[in-house]
Amino acid sequence: MRSGEVAEEVIAAALKGVGIVFDRQVRVGISIFGYELFADFVLLNLADYPDGLALESKWQDRDGTIDEKFPYVADNIIERYTVPAIVVAHGGGQRPGAIEYLRSRCDSKKLIAVFPFEKFLSWAIRARRNGRREIYGQADR
Repeated sequence: MRSGEVAEEVIAAALKGVGIVFDRQVRVGISIFGYELFADFVLLNLADYPDGLALESKWQDRDGTIDEKFPYVADNIIERYTVPAIVVAHGGGQRPGAIEYLRSRCDSKKLIAVFPFEKFLSWAIRARRNGRREIYGQADR
């Protein structure tokens, strides 16, 4: 299993643990390059996001290129996602300035926030939920 997949499993466990209902690999639009666009997660039972909130997990624990993809991620979220989104950028291996760049693209409509995992967990614990039934990975709609 790749490290990014492990990070997604940790996020899924955290979401389940705090009672957030979600689907995985959800089509959320057409990318800026014209391809189908999928979010890692769409959170479904949050009172503040009745149409759903996408969550993108970006893990990098050593030198690599994930942070070079941040402009693509931000542009897709802002210009093409059909629901607002948050990004969990974790692992600590991003280059200096990469997270700050991604945070600079946040607005109050589409790219809502960029969190390290610990801050995301705090946010998830406190997020207000509505009454949707808890079925994980395949929401009861």
